[in-house]
Amino acid sequence: MKKVHKPEPAKATHARADRPHIQLYTYQASAAFCEHRPFIVMQASPSLMQENLDALAPGSTLQNGALAITRILAVSHFAITYVARDETLQREVAVKEFFPFGSRRTPTGEVVTPPLSTPEEFNTARAQFLEEARVLAQFHHPGVVGVHSFFQAANTAYMVMELLHGATLRELLETKGRFNEIQVLALANKIGVALQAVHDAGLLHRDLKPDNIFACDDGRLVLLDFGLSTRLEVDAYGTRRLDSLIRFGTPGYAPPEQYTQGATQNAASDVYSLAATLYHLLTGTAPPTATDRAFGVPLEPPSRLVAGISPATGHTLLRALRLNAGQRPHDVTDFLERLNTGTQMLTTRTTFLTVLQARSRQLQFAQEQQRLAATPAASPSNPSQQAPPAEESGCLPLFFGAYIAFWLVAIVICMAWFAIMFFSVRW
Repeated sequence: MKKVHKPEPAKATHARADRPHIQLYTYQASAAFCEHRPFIVMQASPSLMQENLDALAPGSTLQNGALAITRILAVSHFAITYVARDETLQREVAVKEFFPFGSRRTPTGEVVTPPLSTPEEFNTARAQFLEEARVLAQFHHPGVVGVHSFFQAANTAYMVMELLHGATLRELLETKGRFNEIQVLALANKIGVALQAVHDAGLLHRDLKPDNIFACDDGRLVLLDFGLSTRLEVDAYGTRRLDSLIRFGTPGYAPPEQYTQGATQNAASDVYSLAATLYHLLTGTAPPTATDRAFGVPLEPPSRLVAGISPATGHTLLRALRLNAGQRPHDVTDFLERLNTGTQMLTTRTTFLTVLQARSRQLQFAQEQQRLAATPAASPSNPSQQAPPAEESGCLPLFFGAYIAFWLVAIVICMAWFAIMFFSVRW
């Protein structure tokens, strides 16, 4: 075991439902669950994870045969997620089992506490797992993964969830490449609405990233893995404080206050993670970690990494990624309003340029017709050189002169409007 500074991101709790194989990654593993213990991270290779994975075998049953395990869906450091058959309702579901790395099963199926944890720490973490399930079960929102039920058995806990079909944004990013600006802005609104619903329920997600956002085949975007979420008391200043669990989130997406024990967090912390996620989708590159940035590593503006990104969108993302939480948009709604101002400007600019290009082609065609009209009359054997219609004669230059003047005035007005909107967003 050794200390490391940049652990690999943990795998999301869902993957493609049609995958027959197990996806194993390098995981971030906390040596202790409680804040009085030092935070130690160890690296586990895929082969080591596979050799030490004491998962339920296909065909195993839970709840007196009501759930039949079909296959493993995903593995994280704190849980194993299975595909199972709900024999009562005759449907497939996802079953998430609390199973910290290093846990073992006895011959009777009881889960044994990992050697790096005490029974008290194990029980505390299991209680938080159940609290996560209890919180998610309260939601009936298309953007939050649905929890059907949860229960305790075999010295551990289980969460029965809806089985999602599709892929995470991380998987789409890796297979299809980065998203364009219009796509990212559309995704931002879907994710933001779901995240605002989480905040309205008095919760923080605290681990928002492309791995934890699932793009369903039916068009939904669903937030996953609320393992770091916390229900926190509101103090006199309207902020929420960290609980006793030392879990920092994912480097690159976690704000700096999430690395500090006892720091104050609020909705602006999740706004940072949302902005980091959108930055990654837009540029194809994750932002530097907050700790690296605190030591001087620069955060490149999106327009320097990808040409053509509008200044309003880039500025809004950079503002939401400021290290000082007080300088970010104070909540998701504020962030989306600023981002949607950029969306409107981008849509207006795109529409304007499209119309301008179409008018330009029409003008070029009219000029070509004028040129043909000035040539000698064509012979009857060559109808392609016949004179243009009579209306394209004397008044044509005057008409197009007025037409061009109109569009020049329109361009000046639009540029002035863009400038006003940009500075209103900036300040």
